[in-house]
Amino acid sequence: MNKRHQTNLSNEKGFTLAELMVALVIIGVLASVAVSKYSPFKVRAYDANAQASLNHVFKACKDYWTFNHSADACLLSTLSDPEYGYTPSDDIEIMIDSDVNNTEYDFVATAQHTSSSKVFVITNQGAVSQISFDTVTVEEEEEQQSNDQGCSKQTKKNLKKLWKKAKNKKIRKALKKLWRKIKKNC
Repeated sequence: MNKRHQTNLSNEKGFTLAELMVALVIIGVLASVAVSKYSPFKVRAYDANAQASLNHVFKACKDYWTFNHSADACLLSTLSDPEYGYTPSDDIEIMIDSDVNNTEYDFVATAQHTSSSKVFVITNQGAVSQISFDTVTVEEEEEQQSNDQGCSKQTKKNLKKLWKKAKNKKIRKALKKLWRKIKKNC
């Protein structure tokens, strides 16, 4: 009987199916917790990248105005020259309002990371601030844009509310350009 018992023990190798399933469940729970905790940090990094890009654009425009006349318009096409030190990022959409003079005294630019819903604006003082669309969630906005290319009544209504809240004329002008862009696409 002892020999028989020993041969059964020596033939048993590895883990049982139940042990493997428990290990997979534990790994799955840990992974889901890690991913949910990691997501906000990614969004914050995207937003920081957008803000940094705005600061780079502003500094490049300052260099442009130093080498040229401060009443000359600073545009993204101008900043692509290597002497001003600005290299655009593929993930950041920067818009310098061409309707405004964009001189050293009237400068306004906006930036948004492609993976974030936050839009940031910088003015001629060099201060970066966030434009908040507090009434529409990211999912609703993406759904509206996919359904009607951003032409929904809710999007227009939110832009109008935001424009009314904006105290700064430069931010209003940037929002007005965004409004024109939406109207043009509709």
